[in-house]
Amino acid sequence: MTESESRPRPQYGEYATPEEQRAHIREPLPTTAHPDPAEFSWPEAPTAAAVAPAPVAPAVEPRVAPTDRLITIVMLALGAMHVLLSTTSLLSYSSVMTEALMIMGLTREQADVSRTDAPGYVMAAILVVGFAVTVWLALRRLRGQKRSWWVPLAGWAVTWVVVIVVQTIVLAGDPAFQTYLEMAMRGASTPTP
Repeated sequence: MTESESRPRPQYGEYATPEEQRAHIREPLPTTAHPDPAEFSWPEAPTAAAVAPAPVAPAVEPRVAPTDRLITIVMLALGAMHVLLSTTSLLSYSSVMTEALMIMGLTREQADVSRTDAPGYVMAAILVVGFAVTVWLALRRLRGQKRSWWVPLAGWAVTWVVVIVVQTIVLAGDPAFQTYLEMAMRGASTPTP
């Protein structure tokens, strides 16, 4: 048995020699039995939904520069240190306010009034929550490959505006601060410590 007899006759020229291909072109393929048209089911015509063009994928934004990622992370780290230091001083609000009013020129007797540390706790909580939201938004934008350097700046600004509003409300009711404002409005020289 030769090699050509052991293999099936090529129908499509997969491994036929050029001579066999030329001979095959002259000799048509044997006809195959076609299915009965009565038994054959034609596919249904496509519906309008099937013919509708595929939705276009949204354009992918180019990757954000590595410097944007670095700047964002550095600003978040600086923000974490800032929140930590500010929170520790806000937790002892009464003593910090007494010292601050003494630096502004009030005597210890004028500056040392009974005040609670509760406003400091509120402002510290605002700082921590504001920082947590800022970190969440920044990381979300970083994962989405979007510019995020501005998120820590915006988070810092918004959080501190809220803290300053709370501080202003608290100072409006502080009798020692009221004494300082009266002395400043009269133009009286405030005593220096």
